[in-house]
Parts: sequence; C-alpha cells; structure tokens
Amino acid sequence: MYRLLLPLFLRAFSQGPQVRDFPAKPPLTITLTRFALVAMMLWIMCPEASARDFNHQLGVRVLSIKGKTVYETSFPEGNSRLEWPIEATTGELSYQVSWRKSLEAAVWVSSSPWKSMDAPMEDYDWIDETYYSERPLHDALDIYSRSSIESKSMLFGARSRFFFLSNTFCSLGLNVGYQFQEFDYRASNTDQVGYGPWRDQTTTVSGPVALYSVRYSLWNLGVSVRGTLEDIITITFDSMLIPEAQADDEDVHLRRSRVSWSSCTGSGTMTSLSTVFHTRWGWDVMTQSILSRIRTKGFQSQYWYGDDPATNWFNDTGQRLTGIRSKIQQTTFTVSLGAAYRF
Repeated sequence: MYRLLLPLFLRAFSQGPQVRDFPAKPPLTITLTRFALVAMMLWIMCPEASARDFNHQLGVRVLSIKGKTVYETSFPEGNSRLEWPIEATTGELSYQVSWRKSLEAAVWVSSSPWKSMDAPMEDYDWIDETYYSERPLHDALDIYSRSSIESKSMLFGARSRFFFLSNTFCSLGLNVGYQFQEFDYRASNTDQVGYGPWRDQTTTVSGPVALYSVRYSLWNLGVSVRGTLEDIITITFDSMLIPEAQADDEDVHLRRSRVSWSSCTGSGTMTSLSTVFHTRWGWDVMTQSILSRIRTKGFQSQYWYGDDPATNWFNDTGQRLTGIRSKIQQTTFTVSLGAAYRF
C-alpha cells in the first residue's frame, strides 16, 4: 500500500518546475486532492482498528434558513446595493462515521425547489449628479426599487472533529470543514421610486426583470466543546473562523440586456449548537442552530449582450466594463430538526 500511495503523495506536493496556464494558487480540485491524499496516508498509518471501534449514522433532517445576501458595487457615477433575502426550507441527507468517540467525519447535501418568497429583493442607488449636468446635487438616496422574487437553493458540506481531551461528561476538540452554497433567484414586477432630481425615474415594470445566482465556497476551522449525559443526550458547541471564503455571482439584468459577474474573496465566522437525543432503538433525534456571517470583496465585470434602452443615444451591444469594485456579504441563521439511524 505504501508503494502505491507514496508516488501519488509526492507528486501532489512536489514543488518542481511545472508548466501552468493558471495562477500559482492551486484550484479547489487540487486542494481537495491534497487533502484526500493526506487523509489516506494518516489513515493507513493509524493502528489497525476493529469494526466495533466504528459507529455509523445515516440521517435526514429539515432545515429552515433565514438571512440575506447583500451585493454592492461602486463606480465613478455612484454606487448600488442589492439585498437578496434568503428564506429557504430544505431537506437534507447526511452520513457520519465516528471512531472511538474521538474522531468523526460527516458529509451532507440539501436542496430546495423553486418557491415564491414573501420578502422582496430591494435595490438602492446613490448617484453622483456631477456626471449629469441636467441634475442638481442630491446628497441622499436617489432611486429605490423592490421586486417580487422566486428562489431555490443547493448546499453541500463536509466536516471532521477530533476530540483530544475528554472525560466521562465533557470533551474538547478541533473541527475543520468545507461548505458549498448556491442560491438562485428570479425577479419580476418591479416598483421603483425616484427621489429629488430623480423623481422622473418613478415607474412600475411588469414581468421578469432579473436573474441572479450567488455561490459561496467556504473553509472553516475552529474548536468543539461536547457534553454527554449518560448516553441520553449529547450537546456540541462549535465556534469557527472562516479564513477563506470565495463568493461568485451572476446578475442578468433582463431589462437592460446586461449581464454582470463578480468574484470576491474574504472571511467570516460561524457558530453552531447541536443537540442529539439518543434512544434505545438505534435512532437519534437531532436539532441544530447555526449563525454564519461572511464578508468578501473583489471586482465585477459587465457585458451588454444587446442594446440597453437606458442609453438610447448609442448601441451598447458588445460593450464591456471591468474592474468595478464589488462586495458580497451574507448573514444567515439556520435551524434544523431531524433523525438519524445508528448502525
């Protein structure tokens, strides 16, 4: 086994000359490959364990996710902020394996179909009137709009915990994890209000106005504290940093024949409190609450795939703008209830 894995291990971590047509920072696929190879090497170097040392769980749960994605852009003519609410109810399937109550690893996936949302998408625009000679200065919000939206979501995650200090009732350990999140939106039926010199922008638009998709790729690292009471109840508190957060979005503005892409990086925090009630029939009842905050910065590019009606003095088709400053921020609170079978 060592002879088979060692060449792969060395090749994955080799720093010798390589021909690359991408940045030096390894992409996610290479990062995952290295992580998997390290895990394999550590696994085969561990003392041999019997099947009785392992416990498995297959679980299902329902999650309610509330929060908001705030997407801001800044440009010479002003700045804009769009707030996309997160109101998702998803079903989740999970699998967990643990070893001697010291080491555990879990994976899960959840998704929700398209659904109408009660909260609207809100769009705030502050415009620098010095770029528009016919508009007097107005040091306040210039244009506000709200649109009805539909949304769907998909989430995937993996996590491991290692408890290095423990006694009968309490354990202390480290945790590391990865999450991928995607939220998709369809916006329609916009009510827009203009203020001050922009009152003439007050209007109502019926029908589809925008498509929006945002994806988050998150690595987290933190500490875990676990308490156990006579194999009846287990409570685990996780406090985590998100040192590496990647946020990418795509915004198709249907009424202006324009599509925008943002790529941002940043960090965040996450806290989690989970409770597991054990039964004598091999089933566990699980609850969990998670608070997450993510802040990222980067740049946006815009492309006009057709003529923009807002600039009727020339044809925008094929025009492109780059280097627009962008921020993507997310705050979510998740609660869940589910059950898992031990085997």
